[in-house]
Amino acid sequence: SGGTVLFYMMVVGLVANAMLLPFFPLPAPRVLGFIATAGAAGALGQVLLTIGFRHISASAGALLSTARIPIAGIIGIVLFSDPVTLRTVTGAILILLSLVGVTLHNAVAGARVRHRHA
Repeated sequence: SGGTVLFYMMVVGLVANAMLLPFFPLPAPRVLGFIATAGAAGALGQVLLTIGFRHISASAGALLSTARIPIAGIIGIVLFSDPVTLRTVTGAILILLSLVGVTLHNAVAGARVRHRHA
């Protein structure tokens, strides 16, 4: 179930990050509060995303998951002034081309299936 996947995914992440904790200094308590809030918001977002994936097809879910990457890049550039480098632009183009390719492939494959059953 989705809950099982989330549980094990988050437990593995928690254990992996806990093992790295001794190698990093703890931030100030105020900053630690912001980090905890961001972590809780991220966990809640992942839970809601997983629940939402129950209501769409696997191909649509894959497209949504892949589309998050360029959206995050755009948000980083617009809101946080991340530098626009050749590497960033190349990665964004490759991801967008893969999204277009998968979408076109799904449309063609769906048309073939409909044609065969008609």
